[in-house]
Amino acid sequence: MLLAAERLAQHLPAGVTVFRWSESALVAVVDVDANIAEVTRRFARAVSLNLEKNIEAGHRFVLVPITLSFTLKRLSESSSPADIFQELDRFVSAIAELGVFWAVLNEPPPGSLKAARKHE
Repeated sequence: MLLAAERLAQHLPAGVTVFRWSESALVAVVDVDANIAEVTRRFARAVSLNLEKNIEAGHRFVLVPITLSFTLKRLSESSSPADIFQELDRFVSAIAELGVFWAVLNEPPPGSLKAARKHE
């Protein structure tokens, strides 16, 4: 997570603060004075980085790819912290569920384009 947070912070605009949200998620907080399309482009570029980590397991090393995804949530004075937290938790859960298909089952998620092509 530290590697992902450091790399993410390097490629985002100055003033972005990155926090650990959960065991597998980070949250970046940025004050947007610029065009939201530009901010979206910067985040998309930052999460597209190829990250890998060597992990020692017994006497072996395993090269683990680290994949990043993002969602943007506009906050205002009327934004409820509970609603924002719930939305972020839903996003993290959805991404984690997708990861199960790829990591455990080695199958694309049901309804995905790759799953549909596989059964053609």
